[in-house]
Amino acid sequence: MAERKPLYQSPGQPGRRGFEDLECYKLALYVIAGVYKMVKSLPPQEKFDLVVQVRRSSKSVTSNIAEGYGRYHYLDSLYKYSIARGELNETLSHIINAKILEYIGQETFEFTRLSVRQSKHLMAISLTFDDSALALRNMVIKKSAKSRQNTM
Repeated sequence: MAERKPLYQSPGQPGRRGFEDLECYKLALYVIAGVYKMVKSLPPQEKFDLVVQVRRSSKSVTSNIAEGYGRYHYLDSLYKYSIARGELNETLSHIINAKILEYIGQETFEFTRLSVRQSKHLMAISLTFDDSALALRNMVIKKSAKSRQNTM
């Protein structure tokens, strides 16, 4: 993936800003930008159909990443991240629809599709990490419970 200029630079120290530091969030911003650029070329009859759907699903990705990041319980976080991944798939489906209906060109399609794919890939890595963190947490809880039982 070529280096891209960040679309949004959060104030504060890198690594301590929150969800804005997540690579999947940063890439999802490119998805939104690509979608909003793409919908400008859609015909007027799609204004209340495809335009609304693809804009909503693309914005929902970043919203769910942010909401998942802010949850205290890991299962709540994973739930929101999985919704974000589903919204990425929905967004990609709308982009494919626009392409097969010949509303957008190949270049616009490829840029937006690539942003969706890269964001999904990074999100899958994040979910794998969360699963590893979950396994580690469960192991610590089991050891803690055993040590408590041994002291009784």
